[in-house]
Amino acid sequence: MKKGVVLTVVLILILIISIIAGAMIFLLTSQARLLEHQIRRTRAYYAAKASMWWIIDQMIQNPSSYHPNSQYTLNPPQDIGGIPRSNITIFIGRMNTGSAPQGTRVVRVNVNYSL
Repeated sequence: MKKGVVLTVVLILILIISIIAGAMIFLLTSQARLLEHQIRRTRAYYAAKASMWWIIDQMIQNPSSYHPNSQYTLNPPQDIGGIPRSNITIFIGRMNTGSAPQGTRVVRVNVNYSL
C-alpha cells in the first residue's frame, strides 16, 4: 500500500514538472520569435532609410534622369542590411499638392522583411 502511494505522488510530481517545463519552453520560443521579428523590422526600417537617402542622392547627382512629371519604381543597386535588393521597392512620384515647392517629389520605400 505504501509503495502505491509513493508511486502516485512521484507520478503526479513528474506530471507537474513536465507541465511547467513545457510552459517554459513555449514562453522561451515565443520570446525568440518576437525578438527575431523585431530584429527583422529594425533592419527593414534602416534599409528603407538607406534606400531613401540613396535615391535622394541619385536625384541630386543626376537631376535630368528623374523628370519631375514622371513616376519611377526601382530597386537599390545592392542588398542593404542583409535584405535582398529585390525585397526593397523605391517609388518616386509627383507631388500633387499645390503648397509644395516647385520640383518637390514623393519618395516612398517599401521593404518586405518576412521570412
